[in-house]
Amino acid sequence: MIMREIKFRGYDNEHSKWVYGYYTKLVEYIRKIHAIIAEEKGELVRYYIHDRTTIGQFTGLHDKNGKEIYEGDILDSVLYDCWEYPHVMYSNEKCAFGAMTGWDLEPLDFYYISQNIVDDFEVIGNIHETPELIKGE
Repeated sequence: MIMREIKFRGYDNEHSKWVYGYYTKLVEYIRKIHAIIAEEKGELVRYYIHDRTTIGQFTGLHDKNGKEIYEGDILDSVLYDCWEYPHVMYSNEKCAFGAMTGWDLEPLDFYYISQNIVDDFEVIGNIHETPELIKGE
């Protein structure tokens, strides 16, 4: 049985950087602050994520350059001529990670992704830092 690595990333406003860890949890209920727990130099470190929408799970997949693919990443491929770039999301309905075109409440298409598919893709941004890539701007 092949098991994928479970990891998360989120944007830490306090340190103005993306942080990566192996666990996420709600640490303050009233203000809805989440934490990503990481191990650095043998110590557990807790990073506080104030905007939980930036938290994304690692898909277990890597793009054509070996970069890890997370929820919210925007993909590009020279093999596919798209008018907009798909972004990675998890579908509760389909119980799978996929690439979706469309934005907000009007998704156009959801495509299942696997390693053999994303071998032709490259992560070119994410929906938090470069949303204009998927909005067709």
